[in-house]
Amino acid sequence: KPNYARALFALAKLKLKKGDFDGALGSIDRAIEATPADPWAWALKGEIGLAQGNADAAQVALRKALEIQPENISANFSLINLLLQQDRRDEATKLFEVMKKAAPQFPQTIFLDARLAYLRKDYKSAGELTQVLLRFAPDSPVFLELSGVVKYEQGSYIQAEADLAKALQAQPQLMLARSALIQTYLRTGQQSKAIEALQPVMSELETRPQLQALAGEVYLQTGDLKRAEEYLSKAAKLDPKDVTKKTRLAQTHLAQGNESVAFTELEQIASGDSGSLADLALIASYLQKNDAERALKAIGNLEKKQPKDPQTYNLRGQVLLSTRNVSGARQSFEQALKLSPGYFPAAANLARLDLADKNRAEAEKRFVSVLAADPKNIQASLALAKLKEQGKSPAADIAALLEKSVSANPTEPAPRLALINFYLQAKDNKKALSAAQNALAAMPNNPEVTEIAGLTQQAVGEMNQAETTFGKLIGLQPRSAVPYFRLANVQAATGNKIGAAENLRKALQAKPDYVDAQRALIMLSVAGGKTREALDIAK
Repeated sequence: KPNYARALFALAKLKLKKGDFDGALGSIDRAIEATPADPWAWALKGEIGLAQGNADAAQVALRKALEIQPENISANFSLINLLLQQDRRDEATKLFEVMKKAAPQFPQTIFLDARLAYLRKDYKSAGELTQVLLRFAPDSPVFLELSGVVKYEQGSYIQAEADLAKALQAQPQLMLARSALIQTYLRTGQQSKAIEALQPVMSELETRPQLQALAGEVYLQTGDLKRAEEYLSKAAKLDPKDVTKKTRLAQTHLAQGNESVAFTELEQIASGDSGSLADLALIASYLQKNDAERALKAIGNLEKKQPKDPQTYNLRGQVLLSTRNVSGARQSFEQALKLSPGYFPAAANLARLDLADKNRAEAEKRFVSVLAADPKNIQASLALAKLKEQGKSPAADIAALLEKSVSANPTEPAPRLALINFYLQAKDNKKALSAAQNALAAMPNNPEVTEIAGLTQQAVGEMNQAETTFGKLIGLQPRSAVPYFRLANVQAATGNKIGAAENLRKALQAKPDYVDAQRALIMLSVAGGKTREALDIAK
């Protein structure tokens, strides 16, 4: 039966998977000719068009599928993704509402919900949704990519690095994951890793201004100013309206010593742009030159642009502090809090001034006020707990504060880590273990939580549990040396010298200069009478 539509559909899918796009298109066209009202055939034709890079043809086919069946999951998913790539978010959101109503629990629906939340900068919702997705498919590169970029935006760089590296290991062509991983390395001071992560896409820089700008930033931070200027100049020419690229190029000129050119460029960008990036770069540059007067003038210009932004007043306070104008700095920090009572940086600056005046009670009140305005503020909770600990407050009060932060932020690792560490330091092993187990149950795929849970189990003598937990950590971070080292410590403590030595060698394969692992392996070798091996490692 040469025109059997279901077989032709299946054949088209197989050819698409093998990369035979023309063959796939030929098969699906024959299937559509046999059953022109099949929405799934039209949806597959749209997928083939996307794979060929033919967005227009893909859109026609996908819309035809939705004309026949408006709630078709496959067509909706592909078309919404395409519209988001084309920056047509409003249209994509309308289509998504139809899809969500038809299939709210489908992974594709949850993924798009998370992606839309990420695009509108609702990182909390996006993070919660990506955790649901990873329960569906913990190894999905696309889900890991989205989870990683959300964690990056939330400042959870360790977890972001783990998710993004795992996504790229499975699917190296994920550009969003690669860009975010490179930026994560830059934020965490791992410049050599940033350069390494950039290498696989160097051949694509000529056609991708965003990657060129990122390459420029990598080389700017690593001190290769010639290459930084080369890539930033190209990026700015390819996208001349992009303020970020122009600003980074000016910063490169400044780093090269072309101060007059750089300051002129930054001032021109700042005066012609309603955003704050160039202004902030200009202010930072003045501060690096210890020119507080010009920095304050630039801050004044930024205040005119953003009169209700607490960041600007906080920045003014920091500059005034550098000139020893403490009263002026206090006024600026207080103005920032007046505009935004939950703005932690200003409260933290005021608390530091209070502590300098030996007024701990007033410093604590700063963070209490932030929490009154924003009960979920993790930074304020942890800062207040630290102050109370330093002030010898009752342990029950500190624990209650951290427990409250955990309850307010159940999917955030920082409060849970702080609570576990607090109990460990207080020698309350039972509560530490309970907090660690609760954290692990709430965030089973979080490397930070998994690591501290294993350390807690080890500290309280639950060696079998600790060994299992560190084994899981290896699965979460297979390229990291730390999980192997942690597991080796447990094995050494329980008498499994062979297993410990094997895992220490794996740790050193991942990180040859890992001194703690080298030392541990030397001690094991000596204890086992392998002096020559110990000497070789020591050398």
